[in-house]
Amino acid sequence: MFRRRRKPASSSDMPHEGAAGDGRLLSAEEEEMAMFWEQEELATQNRWDEQEEIDYQEMAKKQKQNRTSEMVNYNRLVTRTVKFLGVIHGLQDNRPSSDDCLDLIAAIDKAQRDGRLPYQTQDEDNRVITLSKYGIKVMDEKGEQVYVRHALHRIANLVFYEDRYGHPMLALKIGDKNSDKFDVFAYEAMSEQQAEDTCATLAQAFESVYRNWQRSEIAG
Repeated sequence: MFRRRRKPASSSDMPHEGAAGDGRLLSAEEEEMAMFWEQEELATQNRWDEQEEIDYQEMAKKQKQNRTSEMVNYNRLVTRTVKFLGVIHGLQDNRPSSDDCLDLIAAIDKAQRDGRLPYQTQDEDNRVITLSKYGIKVMDEKGEQVYVRHALHRIANLVFYEDRYGHPMLALKIGDKNSDKFDVFAYEAMSEQQAEDTCATLAQAFESVYRNWQRSEIAG
């Protein structure tokens, strides 16, 4: 962002004050020219300093705006309408020896093949999920019934993928860090973009909470 200061002219670029290159005294015209170059160099340096100060103020302003934006994101609520397929309880966590994302997808696919989870959803399966700094809350479309709450610290992963029929799916992994068991909640998103945005929003929530914790640690 900051501009590099212009390199001062070398001895070959600017005339010396008081003497010419051959040792003779400078003429009045040459002295006038030398003073002109000195003044020009000083004016140029001042312009660079002024511009750097402007750039610094702009950078500080943007950083302040970003911090404000982070706090807004940290406190906002984001809602998404999805379809609930079901939940798989008590799966064995094989971390860190396996690919966590593939494990979640495989668990849902197997449950669907075994008939424990459906491939198709109905209108009554519609759910509204709310994402915030506290975690995820799942409600009915009218917001009158809360089906489940997932605290942010219990959310281990959220994966977006397409199933064998091209449906945009969300696999939510819930568990405790001290346990080797976890649950998977399976949802069908309304679109691929919605699924991607949901994952991105949750990632931002984790980032905001982490940064807020960092600021509190520094302040403390």
